[in-house]
Amino acid sequence: MSDMLDNIGKAIEKRNILHNRKTILVYVENEDDVPFWKHIFSQSVVPTSITPVTNEKDEKGLKRGKENVLRFANQAHKYFLLCIDSDYDYLFDGLTQKSKTIKESPFIFQTYTYAIENYKCFAESLSQVVLEATLNDTQIFDYEKFMKEYSEIIYELFIYSVFYDLQNQLEEEKYRVEYITQKQTQSEEELTNWQAQNAIHHIFPIEAFCKAIKILNKVDISENGRKNLQDIQVEVNSYLANLPQIKEEDLQNLKNRLLDLGVFPQNTYLFAQGHTMLKNVAMMFLDPIFNDLKNKKFKEFQELATKNEELNVKRDEYKKLVFTATSDEMNSIERVLFHHKNYTQCFLMRKIEADIRNYVSVFK
Repeated sequence: MSDMLDNIGKAIEKRNILHNRKTILVYVENEDDVPFWKHIFSQSVVPTSITPVTNEKDEKGLKRGKENVLRFANQAHKYFLLCIDSDYDYLFDGLTQKSKTIKESPFIFQTYTYAIENYKCFAESLSQVVLEATLNDTQIFDYEKFMKEYSEIIYELFIYSVFYDLQNQLEEEKYRVEYITQKQTQSEEELTNWQAQNAIHHIFPIEAFCKAIKILNKVDISENGRKNLQDIQVEVNSYLANLPQIKEEDLQNLKNRLLDLGVFPQNTYLFAQGHTMLKNVAMMFLDPIFNDLKNKKFKEFQELATKNEELNVKRDEYKKLVFTATSDEMNSIERVLFHHKNYTQCFLMRKIEADIRNYVSVFK
């Protein structure tokens, strides 16, 4: 058993040869990631078995997440693939050891967006999401315009966030090398304690960036979110004024490098923290849009159904479909947003597809 744990890919390859099959094991970060990656690989007819990372347990249960997937980076193999959210690692583009490992391995796949949630927020897909949730095709909000303006507002602060997070990770990697050199050990617990004592103070952690860019109140959809965007602009300006200034040359170099990776002021939302984009940006306008459109649709049924039994039935069915939600489940719009796959036109999907094509050529 220990040999298999040490050589998962090779063990699967031997088992496949024995049983004359080509099953490929894929580790992802969490259960929620399984449908996303399964859908992508199924487009290339790659015979995958996708499961959340399996690792030792701690007092809170099974260890999940990106770092635990990457524990298997050295074992990644044509029969054992790893799939992860990029976070900022795609943007670091090999400058850190972790981003270099991810970039260079043909058996590690990344989202290129910050996370899967960013794809769910893909602006061009949101009108379809609303339609599927409400069965109402009335256009009352310009999703693309809002996300473009929102992205432009947070762009400068986003650049600061990437810059400082890169500096912090480079420092942590430096400490890690120094520690291992000094102690001749790679004990994770000892290393964590040492890092806690020696790590630099993170000037602008991602948590602070997320706090600055959250939309705190439901969006006023009658004005396409103009007032909400103004509030975000004030918050962003306040943070920028209080952060240590970065040399203009360094800022421009970073912007140019990110531009080459596909990061523009107009699409920043694809590269900012996914959970914040989903819960504290997209849902802040989708929820009021959903409520407005479903109420209008139901009112239409009410007005038409008073003397028509068939329309009475349709009205009741519609009410069950879009109005019924208990306190312990997502409402219809959030459920549709969470499960939809209308983001396939996002340009970053082409990068994942190219990675899979390259992998298939190796696999053959």
